[in-house]
Amino acid sequence: MKHRVIKFPSVNQFRNTVKVAKLNSAYTGRDESDAPVYDFNKAPPVLEFLGTVKLHGANASIIHRVGQPLCCQSRNRILSVKNDNAGFAQFALCGTGESIWNPYFDALRDANRISPSEAAIVYGEWCGKGIQKGVAIAAFDKTFVIFAIRAYDEMKEEGRWLYPEEMRAVSLPEHDRIKSILDFPTYRVTIDFNNPSQVQNKLALLTENVEAECPVAAAMGVSGTGEGIVWRCVSPDHNNSDYWFK
Repeated sequence: MKHRVIKFPSVNQFRNTVKVAKLNSAYTGRDESDAPVYDFNKAPPVLEFLGTVKLHGANASIIHRVGQPLCCQSRNRILSVKNDNAGFAQFALCGTGESIWNPYFDALRDANRISPSEAAIVYGEWCGKGIQKGVAIAAFDKTFVIFAIRAYDEMKEEGRWLYPEEMRAVSLPEHDRIKSILDFPTYRVTIDFNNPSQVQNKLALLTENVEAECPVAAAMGVSGTGEGIVWRCVSPDHNNSDYWFK
């Protein structure tokens, strides 16, 4: 069976998330001509966001489909050992192999009620020596750092992202080159979208601190420059990529 890429979405800037939050909160439905209707007198929401360290590497992911071999992909294409990207497929399919990934995905499905008809996708950054330059994490051995997990119905072309606590529900495969971004320093902010500028200085300061000294690299014994922070909404009913920004 030929698989297609289930892409990781682009992460927007803060201003885009502000626009989305205001429009979504004002949306009331559609009129008789099927045009969207908005009530801008409705107050925008106050939402909680979790920040994780942004890593400078190569976007990579592993797809688990029940009854089928594991599949690896980059941001834009399916990978194989013969058609790889910085050695990720070689690592994931041969270096670690199905012997550790299949039990992990089975446990992940059970813990988070991912149905057999849905693909389970682990997204992460393949980072380390020889992948990117100019950041501290380029100094250590290539490592797969998981930052998001999705359950996706390929027939309906829709899915859901696991909340951080759902991602933590199952231990990662025991391997020194497989990590979770949630095991490194994280950050929390509350954003009132009625006055989002109130939080901008705090966001900028946190980003500057990470850029000056990468917390992920520091935890692994390397000092140097970081890439920034990715923010995702963790409030109920807002756990989708429209509410992610960097």
